[in-house]
Amino acid sequence: LTLGIPGDVNTLMLLGAMLVHGLIPGPALFRDESSLVYVIFLTMICANILIMLIGLRFAPLIAKVTQFDQRYLVPAILLLAITGPAISSGHIYYFWVTILFGFIGFALDKGKYPVMATAMAIVLGPILEKNLRASLMLPDSTIEIFLSRPIAMLFIGLSVILLAVRIYKGFSRRRHPTS
Repeated sequence: LTLGIPGDVNTLMLLGAMLVHGLIPGPALFRDESSLVYVIFLTMICANILIMLIGLRFAPLIAKVTQFDQRYLVPAILLLAITGPAISSGHIYYFWVTILFGFIGFALDKGKYPVMATAMAIVLGPILEKNLRASLMLPDSTIEIFLSRPIAMLFIGLSVILLAVRIYKGFSRRRHPTS
């Protein structure tokens, strides 16, 4: 919440919900909406305690769900996942959006693309674009302001190194496949 960068799927969903409601995650959220931040923290603490209590009590019963035949379990889960957004908003548009993003996620998963990174890009992309535009609109500012600061250069350098390592590992796996 302090940096506006999600570290896992749950935080990503929380940040996405905040953006939908017009709240921008980051230091300004703690300054401007401190009571909301306390409510979020308190709610998360209470939810974790409740989940622990319910989980300890009902874990054996919940584990039996995995023994159901997938022919019945998968359609039930799909039905709930697809109709949930449409029913909660009262508009059929969200039904189709859910199906579309389900197919996109399925295609990304089958193509071995990182679904989490794609979701983070969808959530964080507009924030990055807005802040980049705002910084470039400052008087006498050009793209060089990002290349002249030591911390910015450190992050750019780390990004280039990580990208080069990933590309190298990808090529080396193609040349020497393990059987």
